[in-house]
Amino acid sequence: MRFFVFLMVSAAAAWAQRDQPQGPPPLDDAQQKKLIEEVEARARAYPKEMPDFICTQITRRNEDLKGVNQWRTLETVNEQLTFTGGKQQYEMIHVNGKKVNENAPRPAWIMPVSDFTKFLEWTFDPKSKAEISWSNWDALRGHRVHLLGFKVLKANSPWVVQRGKGEPIQTGFFGVIDVDAETGAILKLGVVAGDLPKTYPVTALSVELNWEFTKVGDHWYLLPFHAEQHTREGKMLTWNEVEFRDYHKPGATATARAQ
Repeated sequence: MRFFVFLMVSAAAAWAQRDQPQGPPPLDDAQQKKLIEEVEARARAYPKEMPDFICTQITRRNEDLKGVNQWRTLETVNEQLTFTGGKQQYEMIHVNGKKVNENAPRPAWIMPVSDFTKFLEWTFDPKSKAEISWSNWDALRGHRVHLLGFKVLKANSPWVVQRGKGEPIQTGFFGVIDVDAETGAILKLGVVAGDLPKTYPVTALSVELNWEFTKVGDHWYLLPFHAEQHTREGKMLTWNEVEFRDYHKPGATATARAQ
């Protein structure tokens, strides 16, 4: 519950152009426009810039039945992710520390790495008509970042939420974007579903995606680093957290990866 409050307050603050902290002066209108145009261009180009790689994806599914911040881990899934030619392929290795059959089906609740490009595309698709504004300066994992607030109206949104076999519903969304001030790279995208009816089984839904510069072979790339998805259904809260580790080129040996 605290995560929803934090992300919604952060997004609302960014959207409302909150007071500037100490640091560099705020961007003027021309600088803001230029920055947003550059971020949009980077976001649209990003899917084509992802290299071929293999990595480990670890997903933990946590649950708080009564919404009182008493979490328990239901499942931990360890997978090998192979990404080649813009396509993803998963092989489950362990579930709760136990080796699984190579033909075991992948649980539907696990976030695919394609979500990292999907939410970028949804946010920056011209059809979404996202309203984006520069808010202030901030810091993230040692990077100085621009904090942008954004909003996509329900009428323009491609986000469709479905609970089980229930009726799918379209929802608008809003959130925050952290942009590296030095490179212009998007380092974090936080998204909150904004139009979920109180009568719908899912009453709150948010996704946070984090990227970081990672070496694959001899080059550095901006790649998925960490993600979280938070869902509320009645009093019950679900929190999925995802980590990406041990990036290497397809076919690289353990010795080559260690160098």
